[in-house]
Amino acid sequence: MIVSTLCEDAKRWVGAHPCPAFPRRTLDWLESLEPAASEPQRLAALTLDMDRAFPAADSGWVEARDWALDGYRRWRTDRAAIILAAWLDGRQADQDLCRRSVELVRAQDHGDAEEAAQLRSARALAFLETMPGLLRAWAENDDGESARRRVDACLAEIGPVVPEVERQARGFRDICREQISACEAKPGKDGGASTPESSAATASPVPAAVLRGLDLVRDGIVFRLAKARFPGMPLFPGHPPFQVLTYRSPSGIRAAGDEPWGPLNDIGLGYMSELVMGSQHTGAHIDAHAHMTIGPDDHWHGGSARTELGDFGPLSGDATEIPPIWRRGVLYDVAGSRGVSALPAGEPIDAAELERIESRTGVAAGRGDVALVRTGYLSGWPDEEMMTSHVGAGPDITASRLLADRGVIAVGSDTETFEVQPTNHPGEPTNPQPVHTYLLIERGVYIMESLDLEALAEAGVTEFLFVALPLGIAGATGSMIDPVAVI
Repeated sequence: MIVSTLCEDAKRWVGAHPCPAFPRRTLDWLESLEPAASEPQRLAALTLDMDRAFPAADSGWVEARDWALDGYRRWRTDRAAIILAAWLDGRQADQDLCRRSVELVRAQDHGDAEEAAQLRSARALAFLETMPGLLRAWAENDDGESARRRVDACLAEIGPVVPEVERQARGFRDICREQISACEAKPGKDGGASTPESSAATASPVPAAVLRGLDLVRDGIVFRLAKARFPGMPLFPGHPPFQVLTYRSPSGIRAAGDEPWGPLNDIGLGYMSELVMGSQHTGAHIDAHAHMTIGPDDHWHGGSARTELGDFGPLSGDATEIPPIWRRGVLYDVAGSRGVSALPAGEPIDAAELERIESRTGVAAGRGDVALVRTGYLSGWPDEEMMTSHVGAGPDITASRLLADRGVIAVGSDTETFEVQPTNHPGEPTNPQPVHTYLLIERGVYIMESLDLEALAEAGVTEFLFVALPLGIAGATGSMIDPVAVI
């Protein structure tokens, strides 16, 4: 089958969509359901929702309320068809291809032909996969029941598919339902006591999230996202130096005449053990909620040092409360996007830059995901002089608000502070670390730092299964981790 360059052009065009992952995943699902899909059908899959990129002012329609109405659906598909026709005309597309593509967009909800039915299935799968955030927004506006009906309608639209696809669809459905229910149960709704919004409650692996993560593993390639730790390694100056000291050794045991296994040891069995001293914030690590405090009451997310700090660390919000993380991961390779090995020292990364990367890659972090940001800081590891010339680059408060509002459960970067330092938004009263304050304290979003993202970026990977298993140490304000990305 000969295919023109129009589909590739359309993939770039749909970057204007508010969630470009949705149209691109619609095409992916179509090609999975029907590998021999025609070019008009592929174009329709990519563009059937492009009316969202060109909002109509004062239309009178409210999607959360009207999505099931026949009039609303016809109005939307007609707009999408008109927009596609104008785009194809501007590219002097073949008239027959243009006509067939536009007809399929118009028929996506009401067409009886097999091609239209396949489009509906692909669209429904992509919606369940990429739009939990939209459904949660509906629930936040007291349209939880409408959101649930939309999820069920998507599942019904999928039609007969192979068991593997049906399993994936049900996993997506479960994630959507979880997000809707979590929003409805959020403290502060229906007159309840208001508390800071938290991602902690949804951070633990639930069956649907675990299955969704498995679906991202296709090649069986594992990327280790932590550098080796060693005595004297570069660290944020506010942390103690990392040390590994020998505690027992074969020669020491022999010299002392000790018999750890008793007198029956003619073979000379010995052993070695060591004492590791250092902060849990050494190398690749994750911050517990109690890591940062603010205000006259020294509060953290869900606790306060005035009432919940014991002699051996915080009594709540410590490392024992950090769940194992098994989630979809998304890499924002900012250094690669700018065409540099590493960003300059103190360089901010704002929300607009993250959105530009999403438009180019078609991959965006969403509800329940882990968002990782590469500045290139570790490309010179462990050359402290080189690293000093790139220290402090990172996301600013606008980028952090974007990710938190998307519903990510954790963020991470390759730097020692995650956020840009010194901050470009100190605020009033001044705050040296507004991003930690907003994400960790106000929103309960976990922060990971010093992740080695070099090999992942070099391989061009943007979406993967992310796994991190924190150590549950009582009283610790974080945990060293050796996270992996699996594709």
